[in-house]
Amino acid sequence: MSKNDGEIVKRLEELYSGDEQNIKKLPLGINDKYAVFSDLHLGDGLGADNFTRNEETAIFALKYYKDKGYSIILLGDIEEFWQFDLSEIIQRYDNSVYRLLRDFGKDKVNMYHTVNAQ
Repeated sequence: MSKNDGEIVKRLEELYSGDEQNIKKLPLGINDKYAVFSDLHLGDGLGADNFTRNEETAIFALKYYKDKGYSIILLGDIEEFWQFDLSEIIQRYDNSVYRLLRDFGKDKVNMYHTVNAQ
């Protein structure tokens, strides 16, 4: 047992307390398909931006999933806010990654974020 176990149990009980508004339900029918993206860490496109090495692969994957009718789940750490301003990130990726995400349509992109509990 760690010193955080009590807090973890408390948060899990809050999540699953029967309060349905805490849980987002996604359709899961025979034709529903999801691709999960996490930890992209988009930056400003310069030397400290680790995503630049993966941009081509991410763009290919997003196009592939869109063409195949997938919905996208963005699971957190999409942007690298501790190191870059949002305006810098948008300026760099608005016409590539963000445009592709917009092309899916709002009903096909589901965003979740994690909050580090201190």
